[in-house]
Amino acid sequence: MAEFCPKCKSILQSKDKLLFCSCGFQKEITEKEAKEKTKPRKEIEIIHNTINPLATHPHTCKKCGFEMSQLISKGIWYTDEDEVIEYVCGRCGFHEREEGLKTG
Repeated sequence: MAEFCPKCKSILQSKDKLLFCSCGFQKEITEKEAKEKTKPRKEIEIIHNTINPLATHPHTCKKCGFEMSQLISKGIWYTDEDEVIEYVCGRCGFHEREEGLKTG
């Protein structure tokens, strides 16, 4: 949990056994507290070459030829404009835009 500087109310930074602030405030902490404050962050795993589970619309990608895409409606910005649809390829993520779809 973050600690705040008693002088300027900023979040204190930690390094080794010291909490410090840009305003000059410093506070020594125990080794146990230092380990709790400097826990390693969780790594985010990026998965490549997977199929987008939202790609359920039949549309052939112009880049890789995959036949399913995610359909995103960008809507109508003004009442006299047509709807804008965007297709996102389920395999490579390529975006294609289709404009001029009449609604209603």
